[in-house]
Amino acid sequence: MVMRLACLLCVMLVAPVTAAALSISADETRVQYGKPVWLTIESVQRDVPLQSLDFSRWRDEVAVLSEREVQTDAAGVQRWRVRLYPRREGRIELPGLLLAGARSAALALDAVQPVDAKTGTAIGIDCNTSTFMPYQQQQVLVACAVQLQDEHVLFDYPRHALAGAQLLPMQVTRAPAMLHQAGWVVIPQRSGSVEYDLPPLQLVRDGVITHRFYLPRMRLEVQPLPVYLPGTIPVGRVQVTRYALAGALLRPATLSNLQLHVTVSGVPDEAVPDYAQGVRSDATLQTYTAKTRHVRRVDTRGIQHEIEYTIPVTPRRQGWYALPALRLQFFDPHSGTLQSLQVPGPRVLILGFWARLLVLALALALLLLGGRYLYRV
Repeated sequence: MVMRLACLLCVMLVAPVTAAALSISADETRVQYGKPVWLTIESVQRDVPLQSLDFSRWRDEVAVLSEREVQTDAAGVQRWRVRLYPRREGRIELPGLLLAGARSAALALDAVQPVDAKTGTAIGIDCNTSTFMPYQQQQVLVACAVQLQDEHVLFDYPRHALAGAQLLPMQVTRAPAMLHQAGWVVIPQRSGSVEYDLPPLQLVRDGVITHRFYLPRMRLEVQPLPVYLPGTIPVGRVQVTRYALAGALLRPATLSNLQLHVTVSGVPDEAVPDYAQGVRSDATLQTYTAKTRHVRRVDTRGIQHEIEYTIPVTPRRQGWYALPALRLQFFDPHSGTLQSLQVPGPRVLILGFWARLLVLALALALLLLGGRYLYRV
């Protein structure tokens, strides 16, 4: 009996110390989505630094920012101030933290709809992901529609890098009814199950960031590309909108221009081939270095390239000539197949000075004969 009472007394003495060994407290537990919650973490354990805390069980619900250093007072108590940003609206339950056997209490937050302080109106934000099972090098669109009653609002993208993926911010566009569209294009470089922490979409008012909208962590099942696919084949879509010479009648040894216009969708800059290399000199046509006009846009439709090649050419001899057909290949991630695009070359007539005179004389002769015939009739 005495032994049981002694054990119970020991438990009662040790329990409060263990509970107080690690504590967390929030400045407020009700906060707008996009606004931070300041958290104070305290530990009486001197030999275990607070920076070793594992926040992995929190990262699905909140973004944890810890820019400040840990402070230790004269009594050896460690204090750490960190910021939490909710990743969604609603009730958020965060489990207790663990530090060297000590566990803190759980933390509950309420993330409410954000409000624009300048207009006093609610901010609506809705984000969608285009696919959760992309191929390697396939663009994944994370498009956000932000409802805000002010057309002069600005959005900012902080610089951010993703391990194993390329991240491109979308150009912010404004649709009717004060709907602002923004987001990112993510291009995974490796296959398998991957997770990404996207940067926040930052709302700027009068030069000041008022809200940082952190999105839920992105989880993708990335499919590997077929083993037969060469590394030079772009993953996306390719379309030729123009392939023609300037004029249907050319003159030998006279410079002319060949126009080649190509539209490429869903492909990053470094993976876009030089399609002008498909037009080469032959026995009839001498080609020279192409001039390129390249316009790239990244918006809610993804990456869009408009490429215009102007290729100087010189015919070498007379006669009918058909430019060689272009063969463009790309991997279509929607069908999961390698596509080949065959574009027939334009057919032109190459005539020198004397040949043109002969053709003109024949045309005049036919015109005169036709006029006489009609006159007699």
